[in-house]
Amino acid sequence: ALTPNAITYCKASEFVSTNGEACEPTGATMIFIECYFHDSVRGILAVSDPFGVYYCIFDNLSTVAIDIGTGNNTNQQIIGNTFYGAETPAGTGLDLGSASTSVLIYNNIFYGFTTALTRDTSSILIFSDYNDFFNNTTNRTNVSTGANDQALDPTFTNAGAGDFSIGTNLKALGFPGAFPGGLSTGYTDIGAVQRQEPAGGGGGGGARRWWQG
Repeated sequence: ALTPNAITYCKASEFVSTNGEACEPTGATMIFIECYFHDSVRGILAVSDPFGVYYCIFDNLSTVAIDIGTGNNTNQQIIGNTFYGAETPAGTGLDLGSASTSVLIYNNIFYGFTTALTRDTSSILIFSDYNDFFNNTTNRTNVSTGANDQALDPTFTNAGAGDFSIGTNLKALGFPGAFPGGLSTGYTDIGAVQRQEPAGGGGGGGARRWWQG
């Protein structure tokens, strides 16, 4: 377990536990940015309240990538991540548990799960949109389809070798798109690892983030 103080940020960290949870934060708010969770039973067993997961990769988690559990968890933000199960669907991507409220789930890829995104029917206030679901047995259980959700193959460069950069299928389909007023438009890809534009392609490199227009 990871016991932080007040608000703790984990950036560019690797988490792995072959026989258990790669990370089990307790006691405070946890923010994970650009982390790699892999080869574990669970990636995150979340018992803290609230927490945020941004631009992280979840790979080869035998049971579930993020398990929010049954605690009174509120105000989670899960934005811009890549959840990878297996080529033959296995496990669960994101389990919102039985008491999750006010959860924001945007710009994530869910690939290769038996169930990609699930919650108990008692959970409320789930804001889920701009996510891509592909090669899952079941995409969502008790979570509504977002108006801007996709069902496209992300064409990972080499998922088996851990390279989750994407191809052009998800190009510019992420949040934000057009801003209110119609004067500005964002062109973000979905997922944690952006594609690299060809030289002279005129769209910038692969480091765009969801808050950039």
